[in-house]
Amino acid sequence: QRLLQGHTNTISCAAASDDKKWLVTGDTGDRDTMVVIWNARTGVPVRTIFEVHPGGCIDLDISPDAMYVCTLGSGDVQGLSVWDWTVERDDPLATSEITSKDLQHCVRFRRDDVHEIVSNGFVRTIFWNWSDGDTNNEEEEGTGRTRGWLKFYSPAISAKEFLTPVGNFTQSVFIPGSTQAVTATEDGDLVLWDQVLLPALHARPSDRCAIKLLKLHDGHSIRVVAVFDKFLVTAATDG
Repeated sequence: QRLLQGHTNTISCAAASDDKKWLVTGDTGDRDTMVVIWNARTGVPVRTIFEVHPGGCIDLDISPDAMYVCTLGSGDVQGLSVWDWTVERDDPLATSEITSKDLQHCVRFRRDDVHEIVSNGFVRTIFWNWSDGDTNNEEEEGTGRTRGWLKFYSPAISAKEFLTPVGNFTQSVFIPGSTQAVTATEDGDLVLWDQVLLPALHARPSDRCAIKLLKLHDGHSIRVVAVFDKFLVTAATDG
Protein backbone atom coordinates (compact mmCIF):
# COMPACT_ATOMS: atom_id res chain seq x y z
CA GLN A 1 0.00 0.00 0.00
CA ARG A 2 1.28 3.47 -0.95
CA LEU A 3 -0.27 6.81 0.00
CA LEU A 4 -0.21 9.35 -2.83
CA GLN A 5 -0.28 12.94 -1.59
CA GLY A 6 -0.80 16.00 -3.74
CA HIS A 7 -4.47 16.98 -4.01
CA THR A 8 -5.91 19.72 -1.81
CA ASN A 9 -9.53 19.02 -2.81
CA THR A 10 -11.74 15.94 -2.69
CA ILE A 11 -10.58 13.35 -5.26
CA SER A 12 -13.55 12.60 -7.51
CA CYS A 13 -12.14 10.23 -10.13
CA ALA A 14 -9.20 8.03 -11.05
CA ALA A 15 -8.04 5.86 -13.94
CA ALA A 16 -5.06 3.59 -14.63
CA SER A 17 -3.25 2.95 -17.91
CA ASP A 18 -3.55 -0.49 -19.49
CA ASP A 19 0.01 -1.37 -18.49
CA LYS A 20 -0.70 -0.13 -14.92
CA LYS A 21 2.37 2.12 -15.09
CA TRP A 22 0.45 5.39 -14.90
CA LEU A 23 -2.34 6.51 -12.59
CA VAL A 24 -4.44 9.63 -13.19
CA THR A 25 -6.49 11.32 -10.47
CA GLY A 26 -8.79 14.33 -10.59
CA ASP A 27 -10.60 16.41 -8.00
CA THR A 28 -13.47 18.88 -7.61
CA GLY A 29 -13.62 22.11 -5.63
CA ASP A 30 -14.08 25.85 -5.74
CA ARG A 31 -10.39 26.55 -6.39
CA ASP A 32 -6.99 24.96 -6.95
CA THR A 33 -8.47 21.93 -8.70
CA MET A 34 -6.08 19.67 -10.55
CA VAL A 35 -5.48 16.50 -12.49
CA VAL A 36 -2.35 14.60 -11.46
CA ILE A 37 -0.56 11.91 -13.45
CA TRP A 38 1.43 9.58 -11.19
CA ASN A 39 4.07 6.96 -11.78
CA ALA A 40 2.13 4.09 -10.19
CA ARG A 41 5.28 2.11 -9.42
CA THR A 42 7.12 4.85 -7.55
CA GLY A 43 4.19 6.98 -6.34
CA VAL A 44 5.83 10.11 -7.77
CA PRO A 45 3.65 12.72 -9.55
CA VAL A 46 5.09 13.36 -13.00
CA ARG A 47 2.63 15.95 -14.31
CA THR A 48 0.01 18.23 -12.79
CA ILE A 49 -2.59 20.09 -14.84
CA PHE A 50 -4.38 22.86 -12.97
CA GLU A 51 -7.97 24.06 -13.38
CA VAL A 52 -8.85 21.69 -16.23
CA HIS A 53 -12.50 22.76 -15.87
CA PRO A 54 -14.34 25.27 -13.68
CA GLY A 55 -15.06 23.34 -10.49
CA GLY A 56 -12.74 20.48 -11.42
CA CYS A 57 -13.61 17.20 -13.14
CA ILE A 58 -16.25 14.65 -12.28
CA ASP A 59 -14.68 11.82 -14.30
CA LEU A 60 -11.66 11.10 -16.50
CA ASP A 61 -9.95 8.35 -18.46
CA ILE A 62 -6.49 7.64 -19.83
CA SER A 63 -6.03 6.28 -23.35
CA PRO A 64 -4.76 2.72 -23.83
CA ASP A 65 -1.45 4.04 -25.21
CA ALA A 66 -1.21 6.24 -22.07
CA MET A 67 -0.61 9.37 -24.17
CA TYR A 68 -3.92 11.14 -23.70
CA VAL A 69 -6.27 11.98 -20.84
CA CYS A 70 -9.89 12.99 -21.34
CA THR A 71 -11.64 14.96 -18.60
CA LEU A 72 -15.30 15.65 -17.90
CA GLY A 73 -16.09 18.93 -16.15
CA SER A 74 -18.18 19.07 -12.98
CA GLY A 75 -19.49 22.63 -13.28
CA ASP A 76 -22.95 23.83 -14.22
CA VAL A 77 -21.69 24.42 -17.77
CA GLN A 78 -19.94 21.14 -18.49
CA GLY A 79 -17.08 20.63 -20.88
CA LEU A 80 -15.13 17.68 -22.25
CA SER A 81 -11.42 18.05 -23.00
CA VAL A 82 -8.62 15.88 -24.36
CA TRP A 83 -5.07 16.47 -23.08
CA ASP A 84 -1.65 15.29 -24.21
CA TRP A 85 0.03 15.08 -20.81
CA THR A 86 3.37 13.97 -22.28
CA VAL A 87 4.17 17.46 -23.63
CA GLU A 88 4.53 20.77 -21.81
CA ARG A 89 1.25 22.29 -22.85
CA ASP A 90 -1.19 23.94 -20.46
CA ASP A 91 -4.20 23.87 -22.77
CA PRO A 92 -6.10 20.84 -24.10
CA LEU A 93 -5.62 19.40 -27.58
CA ALA A 94 -9.38 19.64 -28.08
CA THR A 95 -12.27 20.83 -25.95
CA SER A 96 -16.01 21.26 -26.30
CA GLU A 97 -18.88 22.54 -24.21
CA ILE A 98 -21.52 19.89 -23.50
CA THR A 99 -24.86 21.29 -24.61
CA SER A 100 -26.98 18.45 -23.23
CA LYS A 101 -28.99 19.36 -20.13
CA ASP A 102 -28.31 15.87 -18.80
CA LEU A 103 -25.26 16.13 -16.53
CA GLN A 104 -22.66 13.69 -17.85
CA HIS A 105 -20.88 11.65 -15.16
CA CYS A 106 -18.92 8.94 -17.01
CA VAL A 107 -16.34 9.17 -19.81
CA ARG A 108 -14.29 6.46 -21.56
CA PHE A 109 -11.87 6.21 -24.48
CA ARG A 110 -12.41 3.57 -27.13
CA ARG A 111 -9.63 1.08 -26.52
CA ASP A 112 -8.85 0.37 -30.21
CA ASP A 113 -9.28 3.96 -31.46
CA VAL A 114 -8.30 6.73 -29.05
CA HIS A 115 -10.02 9.32 -31.24
CA GLU A 116 -13.43 8.03 -30.16
CA ILE A 117 -14.87 8.72 -26.71
CA VAL A 118 -18.18 7.87 -25.04
CA SER A 119 -19.78 9.73 -22.14
CA ASN A 120 -23.11 9.39 -20.40
CA GLY A 121 -25.40 11.05 -17.90
CA PHE A 122 -28.58 9.57 -16.44
CA VAL A 123 -30.60 9.72 -19.67
CA ARG A 124 -28.23 10.57 -22.52
CA THR A 125 -25.20 8.79 -23.99
CA ILE A 126 -22.92 10.93 -26.16
CA PHE A 127 -20.48 9.56 -28.74
CA TRP A 128 -17.53 11.83 -29.48
CA ASN A 129 -14.75 11.86 -32.04
CA TRP A 130 -11.83 14.23 -31.90
CA SER A 131 -8.70 15.31 -33.72
CA ASP A 132 -5.62 17.11 -32.53
CA GLY A 133 -4.27 19.96 -34.62
CA ASP A 134 -3.51 19.36 -38.29
CA THR A 135 -2.84 21.55 -41.30
CA ASN A 136 -6.54 21.92 -42.04
CA ASN A 137 -7.36 23.38 -38.62
CA GLU A 138 -7.20 26.97 -37.50
CA GLU A 139 -3.87 28.02 -36.00
CA GLU A 140 -3.85 29.34 -32.44
CA GLU A 141 -2.64 32.92 -32.52
CA GLY A 142 0.95 33.32 -31.35
CA THR A 143 1.51 29.65 -30.52
CA GLY A 144 2.35 28.00 -33.84
CA ARG A 145 -0.08 25.22 -32.87
CA THR A 146 -3.37 24.30 -34.44
CA ARG A 147 -6.61 23.82 -32.56
CA GLY A 148 -8.11 20.37 -32.45
CA TRP A 149 -11.81 19.67 -32.58
CA LEU A 150 -14.43 17.56 -30.86
CA LYS A 151 -17.65 16.49 -32.56
CA PHE A 152 -20.47 14.55 -30.95
CA TYR A 153 -23.63 12.57 -31.64
CA SER A 154 -26.23 11.95 -28.94
CA PRO A 155 -28.89 9.41 -29.98
CA ALA A 156 -32.22 9.60 -28.19
CA ILE A 157 -33.99 6.48 -26.97
CA SER A 158 -37.43 5.93 -25.50
CA ALA A 159 -39.41 3.15 -23.86
CA LYS A 160 -41.34 2.73 -27.13
CA GLU A 161 -38.22 1.37 -28.85
CA PHE A 162 -37.87 -1.56 -26.44
CA LEU A 163 -41.48 -1.82 -25.20
CA THR A 164 -40.21 -1.39 -21.65
CA PRO A 165 -38.93 1.52 -19.54
CA VAL A 166 -35.18 2.17 -19.68
CA GLY A 167 -33.54 2.89 -16.32
CA ASN A 168 -31.14 5.70 -15.55
CA PHE A 169 -27.68 5.23 -17.05
CA THR A 170 -24.63 4.48 -14.89
CA GLN A 171 -21.55 3.71 -17.03
CA SER A 172 -20.61 3.16 -20.68
CA VAL A 173 -17.81 1.32 -22.47
CA PHE A 174 -16.83 0.45 -26.02
CA ILE A 175 -16.56 -3.24 -26.94
CA PRO A 176 -13.08 -3.78 -28.47
CA GLY A 177 -12.83 -5.36 -31.91
CA SER A 178 -16.31 -4.20 -32.87
CA THR A 179 -18.28 -1.06 -33.66
CA GLN A 180 -20.48 -1.58 -30.61
CA ALA A 181 -20.73 0.03 -27.20
CA VAL A 182 -22.89 -0.58 -24.14
CA THR A 183 -24.41 1.62 -21.47
CA ALA A 184 -25.39 0.09 -18.12
CA THR A 185 -28.56 1.09 -16.26
CA GLU A 186 -29.89 1.22 -12.72
CA ASP A 187 -32.48 -1.41 -13.72
CA GLY A 188 -29.76 -3.99 -14.36
CA ASP A 189 -29.87 -3.76 -18.16
CA LEU A 190 -27.35 -2.93 -20.86
CA VAL A 191 -28.26 -0.71 -23.80
CA LEU A 192 -26.38 -1.99 -26.85
CA TRP A 193 -25.31 0.65 -29.37
CA ASP A 194 -24.03 0.09 -32.89
CA GLN A 195 -23.16 2.21 -35.90
CA VAL A 196 -25.89 3.82 -37.93
CA LEU A 197 -25.92 2.03 -41.27
CA LEU A 198 -28.48 4.08 -43.21
CA PRO A 199 -26.74 6.38 -45.74
CA ALA A 200 -29.79 8.63 -45.76
CA LEU A 201 -28.93 9.68 -42.23
CA HIS A 202 -25.55 11.05 -43.40
CA ALA A 203 -24.03 9.22 -40.46
CA ARG A 204 -20.41 9.54 -39.45
CA PRO A 205 -18.51 6.36 -38.49
CA SER A 206 -18.70 7.37 -34.81
CA ASP A 207 -22.50 7.79 -34.86
CA ARG A 208 -24.46 5.02 -33.18
CA CYS A 209 -28.02 4.13 -32.30
CA ALA A 210 -29.59 1.84 -29.69
CA ILE A 211 -30.32 -1.58 -31.19
CA LYS A 212 -31.06 -3.83 -28.21
CA LEU A 213 -31.76 -3.87 -24.48
CA LEU A 214 -29.96 -6.72 -22.71
CA LYS A 215 -31.39 -7.81 -19.34
CA LEU A 216 -28.58 -9.03 -17.06
CA HIS A 217 -29.27 -8.15 -13.41
CA ASP A 218 -33.02 -8.10 -12.93
CA GLY A 219 -33.88 -4.98 -10.93
CA HIS A 220 -30.35 -4.52 -9.56
CA SER A 221 -28.34 -1.47 -10.56
CA ILE A 222 -25.17 -2.13 -12.59
CA ARG A 223 -22.52 0.05 -10.94
CA VAL A 224 -19.51 -1.03 -13.03
CA VAL A 225 -19.18 -2.17 -16.64
CA ALA A 226 -15.72 -2.86 -18.04
CA VAL A 227 -13.83 -4.93 -20.59
CA PHE A 228 -11.32 -7.49 -19.32
CA ASP A 229 -9.44 -9.52 -21.93
CA LYS A 230 -12.23 -10.86 -24.20
CA PHE A 231 -14.95 -10.51 -21.60
CA LEU A 232 -17.48 -7.83 -20.75
CA VAL A 233 -17.58 -7.60 -16.95
CA THR A 234 -20.46 -6.14 -14.94
CA ALA A 235 -20.81 -5.55 -11.20
CA ALA A 236 -24.26 -4.89 -9.78
CA THR A 237 -25.88 -4.30 -6.41
CA ASP A 238 -27.04 -7.94 -6.28
CA GLY A 239 -23.44 -8.91 -5.52
